[in-house]
Amino acid sequence: MHATRATRDGVGFAAKAPGTADASIPMLSAGEIRSPARQEEKMQNVSESDKAVNTVLNDLIEVSKDGEQGFRQAASEAHDSQLKVLFSARAADCARAATELQGAVTQHGGKPESGGTVAGALHRGWMQVKASVGSHDDTAILEEVERGEDSAKMHYRKALDRNLPADVRALVERQYQGVMQNHDKIRDLRNEYRARPH
Repeated sequence: MHATRATRDGVGFAAKAPGTADASIPMLSAGEIRSPARQEEKMQNVSESDKAVNTVLNDLIEVSKDGEQGFRQAASEAHDSQLKVLFSARAADCARAATELQGAVTQHGGKPESGGTVAGALHRGWMQVKASVGSHDDTAILEEVERGEDSAKMHYRKALDRNLPADVRALVERQYQGVMQNHDKIRDLRNEYRARPH
């Protein structure tokens, strides 16, 4: 059993209990655990406003990476060749969006994220399960893709609610319009596929 003792630079250290391992291992709260990109950014001489902007941008990078991987998954699961082409094109759009966002993070003195989120990986796994159980039903795949686009819309709206520099706001707004177009196209296709006789 460890007890927290005095902090050093805001990080608590475990006091060594008799018969236990070395107590020099810092104890971090969940709020203090950061990804490697965000840890390195903290070490750099970056203004607080740039750090806040980079946090927003890195969140959108992860969302874009999730979208890219989700659309690739959907393309591999879909039966309809037109859907395969559409999903592959949308995956490429998401990859380009992530690259633009990564450039903006770098311009603001940060280290850009390079991957997606755990939630995105779980969603892709769920899409794969639904597709296999539903005999790769394209309607089910469209429903899951739409769900992913709903999440992307939410993240972009939250980003636009933040105080962003004009150049970043313009980039995020342009990408948000693309997310909205993707969402509406997927929604319309989903409705079309639902209406088809089985």
